[in-house]
Amino acid sequence: MGSIIHKATLPEPPPTFNETVAVLQLAQSKSTRNQKKAGRVILRFCVISQEYCEQLVREGGIKPIVTLSHSKSPDVQEFALCALVEISKVRVCQDQLLDLDTIMVMIEALNSKRPEFRALSFSCIDSLCHIERASHMLVQEGAVPGILTRASEDYVLDQPDSCSANIKAIQILIACATEPNLQRIIYDGAIGHLFGIINSALRTTQHKTLSMQLLCQLCSHPDSHRRIARLFGGTGLLRIVSLIGSANEAIGIYAAIAVSHLAGSDMHADLLRSGALPALVALLRRTAPA
Repeated sequence: MGSIIHKATLPEPPPTFNETVAVLQLAQSKSTRNQKKAGRVILRFCVISQEYCEQLVREGGIKPIVTLSHSKSPDVQEFALCALVEISKVRVCQDQLLDLDTIMVMIEALNSKRPEFRALSFSCIDSLCHIERASHMLVQEGAVPGILTRASEDYVLDQPDSCSANIKAIQILIACATEPNLQRIIYDGAIGHLFGIINSALRTTQHKTLSMQLLCQLCSHPDSHRRIARLFGGTGLLRIVSLIGSANEAIGIYAAIAVSHLAGSDMHADLLRSGALPALVALLRRTAPA
């Protein structure tokens, strides 16, 4: 992303209104050469300042950028995605990104074979996920599997950002895990992924704790209860109860809250057989003030 932005940010004066209109018209061209020129200039407008980002959006710039994102040229697609990243950072422009075509561009890029496209999409989603309407659209249109993949990717030792990207993915899902979205997140397989992260010896404490927090949120929805019970050959309840005894106090507390959600269904007997009561008593003793 940095290199393509560098190519786009040539030492030119700020765009005028007429220049903005002209480049947006150029972006509609079917010529790859014109698309590249338009994409480069649009990105330059976006990175000059927030003011020019706002001007671009105000003059109807989102639709031409979406058009460029469907170009046959990967360079043009990357210019478009970089521009969306810059626009998504500007609070007053974010609402203009909340239409189906733009959201689908982000989701398609999130599932791209190109790692640079996935990273750019991820950055857009990170900027937007705290907006309720955005999180709902992202979840309902299918962004969760791609975000889960990002959360579960192996660390790359010579790339420190890979660990922070794993954690950021879980934080995005936590922001999206509101009542209207819980069922779809569960349906998209989040519970199995989260158990994998929590039980992995290769994950950081923060990564595991955030994953347990998200699992706790999902357990508040009735659709999660039988899914958990069926996991791991029917030992899912036993596994979540065992997390109450985690050496990580936060994980233990989130696991206890998750069990309280599960107890609100018809699973009392199953939880008792899984050892929930002694596990909860032990947690109370460990966390009680001295």
